[in-house]
Amino acid sequence: MGSAIERFEEVILEDALSDATSKKSTTKVKDITLRTHVSDPEKKIPKHKKLTKAERDQLVIDHQVDGHKIAWKLLNRWRIKLNKDDVTSIVGIALCEAALRFDPSYETSFRTFFFYHLRGVLIKEISRAINDRNVMANGRIPGEADSEAYA
Repeated sequence: MGSAIERFEEVILEDALSDATSKKSTTKVKDITLRTHVSDPEKKIPKHKKLTKAERDQLVIDHQVDGHKIAWKLLNRWRIKLNKDDVTSIVGIALCEAALRFDPSYETSFRTFFFYHLRGVLIKEISRAINDRNVMANGRIPGEADSEAYA
């Protein structure tokens, strides 16, 4: 039962290690800028700039196709199959969340920020789906053990 979760964790770990060690990434993420404020104490930390609603809406519209491409590429790399409607929902929600949380003062592109946010959301959703499937296979309803423990 835990083999699916273990396999998924191994694939994610291998994926992270291969991205870290390879010079050329297959996902073609551009404009990665790491900022360290400790190295230059004279430099002030930038103020967080909020985007207007129109700017956020435009980001969502512009990156919708990219989001689907990134999601399918990651799912194919991890050898995970999901329903097309589920992927569309996940990408849409992740895109809206990323647009709300994006801060352009960190000098990264929205595409880079969205890639890492979408990857995290996909990992969370796949883990939840595997956990739900294992719970249903065991015949236990989530929360059942909790209610028995307090009775």
